Amino acid sequence: MKRPDYVSVENADYFKLVCDMGRKLLGSMLGIWILASLLIGMLGIHKRFGFWGFFFGSLVLSPIIGIIMLFSMEDNYIHTKASE
Repeated sequence: MKRPDYVSVENADYFKLVCDMGRKLLGSMLGIWILASLLIGMLGIHKRFGFWGFFFGSLVLSPIIGIIMLFSMEDNYIHTKASE
């Protein structure tokens, strides 16, 4: 039985190369995603949701959504009048 033209050693090597590149790209994108989520969590410490809320929110949704949430909320400081 004749083997089809698209199944060859050259195609198998090319497929392996593409798969390896895809794994490296996926790993680096995942690392950037987690680092961006950590940064957003650190910037959101003094906001309503705090570090963990912003970290998990941007980790699950996306860092872009985390940035939008971060800039749309006010700081969670207690405003007091200065003693006169």
